[in-house]
Formats: sequence, structure tokens, C-alpha cells
Amino acid sequence: MFLNNEIEGILKQDDSEVMIEDIVNLNTPSTSEVKIVAVNTPSTPEVKIVADSDIPGTSKQSWLPQLEHAFPNAEKEDLQDIASVAITIGDAACLLLDKQTADKEENLSLEDLIESFVEKNELSCDECILVDRDTLWMDVVKFYKRSLTKPDILRKEFCVLFKNEEGLDGGAMKIEFFSLALNDVKSRLFEGAVPNMVPIKDATKGMLFQLAGVIVSHALFQRSSIGFPFLAPHIYSYIVGEEEDETISKITKKHIPLDSSTTLLHEFINCLETCENDDDIHQLLEENSKCEAFWQIINSSRWPKEKVISTSSKDFLLQHLLSHELLVSRKNEIQEFSEGLKSISLLKLLQKNKEICTILFADGELQPLTADGIMEMIIAVESHSFSERQAYEWLKSYINKDEEFPGDSRQRALLQFWTGWTVVPFGGLAKRLKVAFLADDDTKSLPTTSSCTAVLRIPTVHSSKKGFFEAMNIALKFGRVGFPNP
Repeated sequence: MFLNNEIEGILKQDDSEVMIEDIVNLNTPSTSEVKIVAVNTPSTPEVKIVADSDIPGTSKQSWLPQLEHAFPNAEKEDLQDIASVAITIGDAACLLLDKQTADKEENLSLEDLIESFVEKNELSCDECILVDRDTLWMDVVKFYKRSLTKPDILRKEFCVLFKNEEGLDGGAMKIEFFSLALNDVKSRLFEGAVPNMVPIKDATKGMLFQLAGVIVSHALFQRSSIGFPFLAPHIYSYIVGEEEDETISKITKKHIPLDSSTTLLHEFINCLETCENDDDIHQLLEENSKCEAFWQIINSSRWPKEKVISTSSKDFLLQHLLSHELLVSRKNEIQEFSEGLKSISLLKLLQKNKEICTILFADGELQPLTADGIMEMIIAVESHSFSERQAYEWLKSYINKDEEFPGDSRQRALLQFWTGWTVVPFGGLAKRLKVAFLADDDTKSLPTTSSCTAVLRIPTVHSSKKGFFEAMNIALKFGRVGFPNP
């Protein structure tokens, strides 16, 4: 809400005429009062504050009617609470304005935040990239290294062309590009199981982690991803600047990747957890066949040498080991990733809206995509012949069929073939799904798509549901990735 110059001037005035005794004696009159007037619509009032010496009395009881008139949507309890702590009615107005702004920000949806993020940074010109699927990661690294010295290229409308593939990018190529790039980021730079992945420990990859943060930012800015929802909760907590104790409290042993390099650590933690007394701990650390290896784990974690390991310190040691393995030893990589998130100011958005943005990074459980969900996204279909009506009925049956595609993978494969997305993006698809019909021709037995415009063309040549299903399976298996030549 913007205040005009008159308001700003009055808010800066010395309100010495409003007696401090009013805090004690609510009925004490004074010679001057600040009057609040609401103009424009009740839902978004412009608050005008004026000093009016003609109105007697400055008691807090007399504030409430004016505050109610200026802030018609405010709760009466809020008005009373703010009036009780404000020194002047002008202070009360400022507090109410601040509260309204805070409430408005709290009510923003994730879709609103992303849209605002894009609008604040978007440039009108285009930036195109030609990539080769065989060398995609190298092409990605090359482009985003250039963005470090020329950051404005990230703010332009982005279009992608795949080498030796037909098509102009109307959105689907860009979506596929980011899907492939983010999968490379996940597989090359992070380890562990989704949704509890952590950065790999590799001091030589600092630049790549920074580029990874830039890629995630750019994909969100281009409305072509749902973020990077694969991180362990403590990684996101550290990135957005939560208190250290809060971050450490989110670490558990399930976040430790399970591979040859961590097998011994898992074993030691499991053994230590079972120790019930000091004798058990002594046996584990002094008599176990692997005690030397266990001590090496303890010492490499920088456990204080003077601190005795006993049942009283066991829980602290467990937390210390987890914190060292999952946070301390990976801080450089996390910080480089955070540095990349500063591109296009995404990190500021995350830090200001920590809770609502959690789903972008630390909530890897994808919402199920149901058959009903697919059907709701389809625009009403017009069929003009028996073969078209039959083909559409078979399509609906195929969407609901579970064989050969466990869970919701059939729906996701179909959505990818249809639009390029494997999940429904925030705020829904930019275009509703459309169904068209291919000619009743033996050369047109497989479905085709125009994924940029979300049009699925289904065959009408099949005489049986089985043949139609087989054609759909072939298309989803071999055709949902890439843009082949016609």
C-alpha cells in the first residue's frame, strides 16, 4: 500500500500534543487529534491521516470508530490490541498498515510467488540455445558458465532447439531441456535417496554446484519446472538461513547415503544406538573387531579428544556424527549451490517465504496424477463419426487401465507424450489438453502430438481395443521423449 506525501508528512510529525497520560487516563481530552479517513474501496482502503484541531478529545476510546472506518476489514480485537499499545492514533494506523501487509504476504500462494518472481525479472527479448542430446550436459555447462558473466541472458524468454530434430520451441522443448538438465544435476552432483538427497563431497566441483543453483533458478523463472524437490530437509533449512539448531534437528540417519563409503558409518551408528550402558560402549570401542575403524570415524568427525564417550554423551556423539557427515563436511558444496540460487534473486524469495517454498526443494513426494485428473484437463471432444467416437472411448479406457504401468506411471507417461510435462506444474497447465483424430488410414496407426499446443491426435484405423492399446503403448514407450523428424 502506498501512502501519499500528506500521510508521510503527518507520520513524521512530532505528536507532542497527544498526551502520554492518555495511556493511563483514556478519557483525558486534548486540543488536537489525528483523524484517519478511508477513501477508495473498502477492500483496499487508502488511509489518509490528518491533524484536526476542531475535533475535541484524544482518548483511545475515541480512536476505535475512526480506525474501524479506515480499516473496515480489520478484526475488532486487532484494533483494540493495537490501540492499547500505540502511543498515538498515527502509530496505531502504521501498525495496522504493517499488519495488513504481513497478512497479505501470508495469504500468497506458491503460484503467486513464482509469478511475482518472474514479473520482477523478465526481459522482453529472446535467448536461444542449440543442444545435442549426446553432449547435453556439456552444452548445459557451457551455456550457464556464460550466464555467470552475462546474467541478463537468464531473464530473457528462453527457447531451445535440439540438434537434428524438427520443430520450433513453443514451450515443450524448453520443458524437456530443463527436465533433462535437472536430472543430470541430480544424478551427477547429489547422492542418496529421493526425497533425502545431499550434495556429493567433492571439492573440485564447486563451480558445477554454483551452476546447478543457476539452472534450478532459471527453470523456475522460465515456468518450466516444479523446482528441485529432492533435497533432505536440513539442506533446504541451511540454504534459507534457519538457525543452526533448527537445521541440525532435521537431520536423521536415513539421510546418510547408503554406499560403500558410508557402510561402516551406518554400522557404527546402529551399534552405538543399541548400547545401553558404559560397559556396552567400552566393548564397542575397545574390544570390537572393528574398533580401530570406529575410532577413525570418531576422530575424523573432530570429536573433542577430552570428551569421554559414555552413556551420558552417547546421544550427543550420535548427533555430532550425523551433523558432520550430512552438513559440516558438505558445507562448501551447499554454499556454492546457494550462490547459484542468488541468480535472478531466487534465494531472496526462498528466505522470505521459507515455509511456502519448501515444496520447491524438500518435498519429493509428487502428487499422484489420477485418471480423473487427466480427464478433467481435457477440453470437450467433438467426434463426427463412429470411428472417432469409438477411438475416444478407447482413449478414456486406456487412461484408466493399470496393466503394464504400475501406480500412476501410465498417466505421467501420457502427460509427457502429450505436453512434455511429467507432473502438473504449479497453477496447472498453460493450455488445456485437446484431442484430435487421425484419418482412417493404415499409414496413421500410431498417435501423434503437438506438445507445444497440447494436442493429442489419436488413430481411428484400429478395429479393436487391443490394437488401439498396443499403438498407445508403442507411442508412450518410444515417442514421449524427443522431437523426431516427420
